[in-house]
Amino acid sequence: MSEGQKIEVPSFLYSDSDKFNTKDQKFSVSYLLTPNDYKYSNQSLTNHIIHSGEDFNKFEITKNEILKFGDLSYNWDGYDAIPPSEQLIETTIKVIASLGGNIIEKIDEIFPTPNGTITIQWKNELKELLSLEIGNNSYSYFIKYNNQNPKFVDGESLFLAIKSISTDLSGLFA
Repeated sequence: MSEGQKIEVPSFLYSDSDKFNTKDQKFSVSYLLTPNDYKYSNQSLTNHIIHSGEDFNKFEITKNEILKFGDLSYNWDGYDAIPPSEQLIETTIKVIASLGGNIIEKIDEIFPTPNGTITIQWKNELKELLSLEIGNNSYSYFIKYNNQNPKFVDGESLFLAIKSISTDLSGLFA
């Protein structure tokens, strides 16, 4: 695809028209694997995120919820709460995107904390829980199964831990 070329795009990717100019919109779409799987890149948020049609909608809804955290100001809870930084909001969106649609669908809660971090929680049908807290320079999570001691993990390189988090999430929903 050449820069500025007009392309046909599935309707779930946009709402304004049947076609758009990739040069003007800074948005590109290309086929990946099959016509039902799309790789898209939006330079203002995340690069190289892969979603199919239904997963894309779930991702967009979750992304928009996270973006609303950017509207928070200092003392947003009345108790001196710190709002999440723009960097943290972008990182959280990238983390969600990297986990994939099946995991996005199973998010139970996502919320800012008074410490300026963002927490994402997943619960299975047995009320077992994985809670991931993302900060500007670190992350932590725990997973609690009903008949086991909780597992606690923390570190500084969140994107290196994605595989481990994905594995724990898969175990939660197995």
